[in-house]
Amino acid sequence: MRLTIACGDYDRTRLLITRQVVPDRIELSWTSPPIEVTIARMLREEAFDVAEMSLSAAAIAVDRGEPSFVALPVFPSRFFRHSSVFVHSESGITSFQQLGGRKVGMFNYHRMTAAVWFKGFLLSDYGIDPREIDWYVTDSPPYGERDRIRVDPPPDVRITTIRPDTTLDDMLDAGSLDALLAIRLPEPYRRGSPKVRRLLDDPMQTEIDYHRRTGIFPIMHALVVRREVFEANPWLGESLCEAFETARVTAERASDDLGEARHSLAWWLLYRERERELLGDAWAHGLGPNHRTLSVFLDHCFEQGLTSHRMSPEELFALCPWSPTS
Repeated sequence: MRLTIACGDYDRTRLLITRQVVPDRIELSWTSPPIEVTIARMLREEAFDVAEMSLSAAAIAVDRGEPSFVALPVFPSRFFRHSSVFVHSESGITSFQQLGGRKVGMFNYHRMTAAVWFKGFLLSDYGIDPREIDWYVTDSPPYGERDRIRVDPPPDVRITTIRPDTTLDDMLDAGSLDALLAIRLPEPYRRGSPKVRRLLDDPMQTEIDYHRRTGIFPIMHALVVRREVFEANPWLGESLCEAFETARVTAERASDDLGEARHSLAWWLLYRERERELLGDAWAHGLGPNHRTLSVFLDHCFEQGLTSHRMSPEELFALCPWSPTS
């Protein structure tokens, strides 16, 4: 079976792209557009047979009975988000507790998974309710709410859509925003603007402490399959899951090779050893290894008004509840 797939070109997917790992009975025609383009095209036109998808968008779709795709417990992207928060240098903000009552930007309030995790730890760890913040979002493609899965924010959440002739990065640099949850390094920060800095002086330690306390390495994206393709060939869910896990595990073992500098990091292997000590088998696919992380995320979705009830991981992946056997 030949399937089109849109998914990131990661070290953990590279062996699938080069066809050194091949799913049983499936030939993948692979493309890797920017992830926001993949998500937008899948939501609006079902452009691919298989696609990397925002975890929050997948949860919303399943909660609403959206018939277009089936979620698989394959998680191509994960990211701690404490380090993604930047502030205007003159805002006086030095901790998450000081974000209450401030102007905070993010690309999308609801469907962006990073925003769900951010609002989740703001409330659970720092006592800042999303209703205490003035949120600023963009409606510029592909971040706007221009697809069939519409989500209305709770009525008591203050959200302003910025003008199309400006950007969140520019507003932060100018001081029109106090803080920004970024999914890429803000351009003013990248070019060395003194007006923009990370909120935390040592975000890595904060993220390590968060993981030690919660056991969570936040999942950003899941894999989805067009429903009509899945229902006609239900075996392909397990085939894809097995292949993605094999590619991941094989790539991780290869990265331990002392004879090759596979990454442009001088202390890559030492870093890998340290990360494994801290996180364990952090990138594993499957429902079982990720049950707690998924449960907390789905609780956040309900608390933030994205879903109508507290979903379980088993509900999200009801048609393909796969987990690795070893």
